[in-house]
This record gives sequence, C-alpha cells and structure tokens, in this order.
Amino acid sequence: MASDVFVSHSIKDKAVAEAIVARLEADSVTCWIAPRDVVPGADWGESIIDAIESSRIMILIFSRNADASPQIKREVERAVNKGVYIIPFRVDDIPPTKSLEYFISTSQWMDAFSPPLERHLDNLAKTVKAVLQRPPLPGADVPAQPERPSIPTPPVHPSGRKAILIGIIIAALVLVGGAGWYLGQKKKGAPEQPAVTPIETSPPVPITPTAVTPEVKPESSTNSGWLTSAEYQREFDARKSEFYPADIEGRCHDGREEFRAVWKKLPMQSAFESHHGITKQQFEDRRNALREQGYSLKFSAAFQDCNDVTRYQATWLKKN
Repeated sequence: MASDVFVSHSIKDKAVAEAIVARLEADSVTCWIAPRDVVPGADWGESIIDAIESSRIMILIFSRNADASPQIKREVERAVNKGVYIIPFRVDDIPPTKSLEYFISTSQWMDAFSPPLERHLDNLAKTVKAVLQRPPLPGADVPAQPERPSIPTPPVHPSGRKAILIGIIIAALVLVGGAGWYLGQKKKGAPEQPAVTPIETSPPVPITPTAVTPEVKPESSTNSGWLTSAEYQREFDARKSEFYPADIEGRCHDGREEFRAVWKKLPMQSAFESHHGITKQQFEDRRNALREQGYSLKFSAAFQDCNDVTRYQATWLKKN
C-alpha cells in the first residue's frame, strides 16, 4: 500500500526516526520505515525501492551516520530519480559530502540539532501536511538538464522570389476564369424542378418506448476507516461472506491498536483466511499450514503495537 512518507535513516538514528513516525502518524500521515514495514520473507532491497517509489515525500534524517552510509545515498538517489519530494531533517550541524550534496542541494533543509526535538517535530509535521495538500510535481527534485541548441533556419535565397511571383499570377488567372463561368451560369437561370406527385402513406403507428434497466455492477472494492480490534472483527464478520480484506493496516493510536482494510469482492468459487494483530510465530505457523492446504499468500504486513511488539496481518486465498 502506498504511504505518504518514506523515512530514510541510519540504524544508529533509530530513536529520532521513531519519534518522527510517531508524530506524523498521530496526525494520520502514513509512514513507511524499515525494518518495521518490511514484510517477513520479502527481499529487503526490493521492499525499499517499492516503498520509495510509492511515497509522496522522503524525510532524510541527515546526521554523521547518514552522511557516511552508502545505503542512504542509494535511497536518496532513487527518490530524486522518481521525483519524490525530499525534506532533509538535519540533526547534526555538518555539511553533506559532495556525493549526497549533489542530490539534495536544491531541497529546503530543516535544522533540528538544537533542543528540544519536539518543537522541530511539530514544524516538520506542518511542512509534511502542507506538501501533501499540493498536487504532486513529477521530477521536482531532478537536476535540470542543459538546454538543447536551437536549429538555425536556412535563409531564403533571392531566386525563390521569382517562383513566388509566378504563383501569384497563376492564382489571379484562376480566380478571373472562375468568376466569368459563374456569371454565365447565372444568366441562364436555374433549371426547372420536376413536379413531384405526393404518395399516400398510412398514418404513423405510435411506438411505446421499452424501459431499459441499467446493469448494476457489484461493488469491487471499498475502504474502511480506522477501527479498534473489536470493531474491525465485527466488520470482518459482516463482510466475509462476499468480501475479503486485500490489504490491512495496523497502528498504535492514543494507546490502543487500530486497523483499517481495503475490502475486495471475493472471486467466484474461492475461499480465504485472514488474520490481524498476530505474532510472528502465529503468522509463520498459519503460512506453513495454509500452504499445505493449497492457499496462496495474497497480502502480509507488520506494525508495532502499543507495547512495541511487532504484529502481523495477512490474507490467504484459495480456488475451490
């Protein structure tokens, strides 16, 4: 699922990164951060690339650790290449290396190395929400390309004037000849029109319009809002006969776990199994058991619950 913000950070700056995510998600801004949002078993590099390309904004936590990280440089390069809006959040008062400065020199920096951090987090949240309200600008951070040289227009030689003069004379002769022919035809008068004998016809038969009932297509998908675990379970029980959760998000908000899902129409002759808020061991046990029963994994994701424990949600599908 696409996120509003991708948080690029060194693992040594984990505390700052988690504080940023918590502040933004409190304002309902969806964030992607590793390793929290990397699906178990998925390729790490592929997950990073997909998350960057599907995000509107990259927040780069710029520090000494990030400045020395080749991984951070690759993430920033990918964001610039895909036109992702970059906000460097500077927690150390140092200049960037030239390889990193090339990509972020045009970005608006936010200095956050003076305490308290909370004040800078509030300013960052306001900036992020303001950017999200604007339409995306493709290629906004891509370095400008050099202008192409203009192609000179070949000069008109004097010999071409003679050909233009001959063309004007021919056009005048055509106009004079056409006018003479038109006047001659006008003097002859218009030809007589033959008399038309009316044909008797039967009176029209009224036609009663047939009522056409428009075809109503079934709802293919629908999104739910954030729900508590119990509320989500009630929604699941009400929908499971016709729909399945194709995507589930989880978060800790105001001291409680909340979930929201994208519901899609269950295909004909299909069955599914879905779980939310389960542990990693429970996820792996169900994955192995359902694989033996012929189910395929449709979706899986992870989040940190309010006790800072990693929880998982997943959906499996099977053709009967």
